[in-house]
Amino acid sequence: MQDVKRGFKRKTIIEAIENKLSEWYATLPEELVAELRPNVIVTGGAIPSMLLGDLPNDYDVYLVDKDVCEKLVNHYLKKYVKSEKVSEIETRHNSTGGVQIYVKSSGVLTDRENQNDYRYFESLPPEEAEKFFKNREYAKSSDKPKYTPQMITSNAISLDGDIQIVTRFCGTPADIHTNFDFLHATSWYCNGELEFKHLDLVLARELRYQGSKYPICALFRLKKFLRRGWTITAGEILKIAWDINKLDLTDIAVLQDQLTGVDAAYFNQVLAELRAEEKDLDRTYLFELVNRVFN
Repeated sequence: MQDVKRGFKRKTIIEAIENKLSEWYATLPEELVAELRPNVIVTGGAIPSMLLGDLPNDYDVYLVDKDVCEKLVNHYLKKYVKSEKVSEIETRHNSTGGVQIYVKSSGVLTDRENQNDYRYFESLPPEEAEKFFKNREYAKSSDKPKYTPQMITSNAISLDGDIQIVTRFCGTPADIHTNFDFLHATSWYCNGELEFKHLDLVLARELRYQGSKYPICALFRLKKFLRRGWTITAGEILKIAWDINKLDLTDIAVLQDQLTGVDAAYFNQVLAELRAEEKDLDRTYLFELVNRVFN
């Protein structure tokens, strides 16, 4: 008889999240922590993982207030302002109610103890970039994480210690979840309150697409879930295809927006070449470019 994992109880999930947040807060200024506590939302994949009896790969953190989000981002960006590697870096409020990070000459920035170890992903072969991004060992110099930035993109800051601060969207859990693609990921924790959503889908490992502003991201994420034993019906895939069909992917700005945060190590080079060559984007040109970059 096959062993079945028992999911974590509500109390255990709250304790796990609180312990993680407390460890992270201990590395931040007290005045910043005082503003963060009522504003931090943990949602996404961590809670469903624990409901299924698995340890989370990471904890996705969102902020209710975009001004508090900006303060947190600027706390981590201060060290880069004087860096020889970065001549320009700033934050701006974006059109989706969040905070966008701008780094001159690069959409992705990594932080190592040695400043000479900066890597700009546009210059890495796709397989190297993917290996670097997925290998957590590069970030862990001791058993206790320091919660320092290991990856900064325009929409998120990834810390060692398995916390990812998502800056692209801010607001209440309901606001944030309008940007989510699959319903099972909408359980959330904020300021002592844990709310479970769509437990039936979680326990059945069933993907249910609710619509998304970023349907290409949803399509790419299917690979990860299917490898983990989740299922999806043909009808749900048709919904994703319908939403993609509504996008004007011949507009490079639209394509770039849709690819942000999705296999970024692979697509940065594609997007960089599209911008550099300034050619009209059509099926033939895109296929040729993808084959050149990926193969």
